[in-house]
Amino acid sequence: MTAAPVRPAWTVLGIPVTVGPAPERIPAAVHSGPLCRAWADGYRFHLPTVGLFSVERHDGAVALTGDAATGKSAVAGALGVRGHAVLADGALPIAHTTTGPVAEPADDGVQLWPDIARRLGLGGGAVIRPRLAKRRHRFAAAPAAPLGAVVVLRHGGGARDPVARPMNGPAAVRALAHLTAGRPLVPAFGATAAHFAWCTRLAAAVPVLELRRDPLRDDLTALADAVASTVPGMSTVEGR
Repeated sequence: MTAAPVRPAWTVLGIPVTVGPAPERIPAAVHSGPLCRAWADGYRFHLPTVGLFSVERHDGAVALTGDAATGKSAVAGALGVRGHAVLADGALPIAHTTTGPVAEPADDGVQLWPDIARRLGLGGGAVIRPRLAKRRHRFAAAPAAPLGAVVVLRHGGGARDPVARPMNGPAAVRALAHLTAGRPLVPAFGATAAHFAWCTRLAAAVPVLELRRDPLRDDLTALADAVASTVPGMSTVEGR
């Protein structure tokens, strides 16, 4: 059976969305975009996140996610200067495999505001686009790695020594569903059931933890320590 050619269907936020009918099984994706990649037999969704990887012990990856302006990139930068490699900043592809979920590399740079970069002792960084003060700072690149945990950063209620606390099953699934990149487009692709299955499978496979950040204290070192503690051996990586 031969698939019809994949063709542009419409543009969403300036991004061309392509769709096409799928045969019973094909080797290549029939849809590829910022939301997910889709095959005839499954979907691979992305979390809007920074993915970090323990470069020396290779114990696994941690996905640091959350709503906008919760400090994901700042905490990732604090971990990056300790020597942790970066898998992605923006959207982290996560694939379910026979051995468990795998975080896949997408970008080794982290976008940071100048004040955060100065606090971390980083240089000027690369321009992302004109008139945007944020700069892209590159860290060590990471290969695909087993996903060890998902940490959801949230504002408010942070303790003096913040701790990543496990979320129960329903709360974890709701958080993953809410935080999937391009979530509003899921129903448009007819992927609601596949997305729910992806979220429940991910929540069952790895710990999903909530880390509350006190914006008045804003202790990047303590937050980075809390994230590093979620994957065994991650906190042992030496600085660059």
